[in-house]
Amino acid sequence: MILIRHNFAQILYIVGNNPLTFFCFTTAVNFIFFGTAFGENAYINQNTTWESGCYTYEEVHVTNGATLIFNGKVILNVQNLSIDQGSSISADGQGYPVMQGPGTPQSGPGGGSYGGNGGSAYGSALIPEDLGSGGGGKGEAGGGAIKLIVTDTLTLDGLITANGKGPGHTCESGGGGSGGSIYVVTHYLTGSGSFTANGGWGDDYTCGGIKGGAGGGGRIAISDSS
Repeated sequence: MILIRHNFAQILYIVGNNPLTFFCFTTAVNFIFFGTAFGENAYINQNTTWESGCYTYEEVHVTNGATLIFNGKVILNVQNLSIDQGSSISADGQGYPVMQGPGTPQSGPGGGSYGGNGGSAYGSALIPEDLGSGGGGKGEAGGGAIKLIVTDTLTLDGLITANGKGPGHTCESGGGGSGGSIYVVTHYLTGSGSFTANGGWGDDYTCGGIKGGAGGGGRIAISDSS
C-alpha cells in the first residue's frame, strides 16, 4: 500500500482518461515540447542531482539507498520508474529561497505557504506544478516541484518527497518553507513507499524572543493515465 503523508498538503486523486503523450514546458521561452519516443535506461545507485529541466528515459531505477535530488522544477518522462526501499526522489528545500515566492510572509518570521496553512495559497490543485515558498525572517526554503509522467508502472517502495526546510534550533527567528508539489501521472502504481510534501518547522527560538512559524503543506496529485 502506498502512503501519502502531508502537513496540511492539498492532495488529489484523479481517475480519468489522461493522454500518455508527455510534454516539457519551459516558461523562459514559452515553449511546449511534445515527445513520443523513449531513450536509454538510468540506474541511480549513488546520490545524484538533476537540475531544473525535462528528462526522458526508458527505465529509471533508484536503488542502493541513493537519493535522486530534483533541484527546482524537474519533469521526468519515463516508461517504468522504480524506487527501492531506502532510496528516494527528493525535492526537499529545492523551491523558492527564504523570503521569496508567492506564499512567503509579508513580514516577520512566519512560515511560507502553498497548498495548506500558512499565508496565501496559490497554484492549481488539479495539476500542481509550483515551487513551495520560502519562510520569513531568517527561515528556510520551500520544497521543489516534482512531475512524473510514467506511461507504464511506478513502483514505489522508497520515498518521493518535496518537503519545505525548517531552520530548527537556530535562535534566529525564522519561518519554515512550505511544501512543494508532486504531480504523478501513471498507468500502474504499486509498492509500499510514501509521498510527502510537508512544510518545514519554524525556529522554536529556545533562546527567547519571537518563535518562527511552520511552513504550510504543499500539493500532491496522482492521476491514473488509463
